Amino acid sequence: MEGFIDARDSGGTTIRAPIDTQDYAVVPMLRGSLALESPPILERLGGIRGFVGVDYYATFPPGRNITAEGNPSSFFIRPAIFDPPEQAIEGQGSALAVRTNRFAYGVTAGFVIPIRVADAKIFVKPGVSWMRQQWDVHGVVRRAIKSVPFGRDFRGIELEATGKLYTEGVGPYLAIEARPEPLGPLLVSLFVEAAYYRTLGDQDVNISDSASFAAEGVLPAETYNALWGMEISDDFWRAAAGLRFFLTTDRKRLR
Repeated sequence: MEGFIDARDSGGTTIRAPIDTQDYAVVPMLRGSLALESPPILERLGGIRGFVGVDYYATFPPGRNITAEGNPSSFFIRPAIFDPPEQAIEGQGSALAVRTNRFAYGVTAGFVIPIRVADAKIFVKPGVSWMRQQWDVHGVVRRAIKSVPFGRDFRGIELEATGKLYTEGVGPYLAIEARPEPLGPLLVSLFVEAAYYRTLGDQDVNISDSASFAAEGVLPAETYNALWGMEISDDFWRAAAGLRFFLTTDRKRLR
């Protein structure tokens, strides 16, 4: 993903250095899928079946500053400094933070192809997967400008905004699954899978904020504006491993 920050006064003068950077995110998640498989549709090829499933993802997203400079927080002047220069006023900086929403969902469909490898039976599942995610975006700019020639008084400019970006992706899916084994009344199998997605629709979001100040000290009345933006790349992928539980009236066909 790419991000930028641009903050200026009404005359076009920058109040923090403009930033344009790139970064990436790795998001851990748990996926639950409820799927239906058809009866065999190609018996001559070993009993190929179709499947379709609804996917639900619980994510554990790390907050990530894809663009940042300084340390934007609460303004602070150390007590020992009577006449601080502007750069000595702490809490100045800018940042654009991004994280995925804690929930996502999708649909996966394809075919179940049984294959024998030596004495073992595995299932190869090629298909297509669709996934929808939400990205939460938070931008902040903090700038201190002294309002008196000497002393500790200053104008504290605080600009902040939040936004959301919904992205969708579709692409090929492949899973490899072991032969199901009995576990009480159920059949259970191990699987590994991966999917590659091409991003569809909106890939970027812009958020903004402004603040106006009356004249104070040596500073005139002024309005300050900040613009933050983020763009998601054209593709993303996921990989997983886990357990699949079967409810079936025909155990022999799966085994």
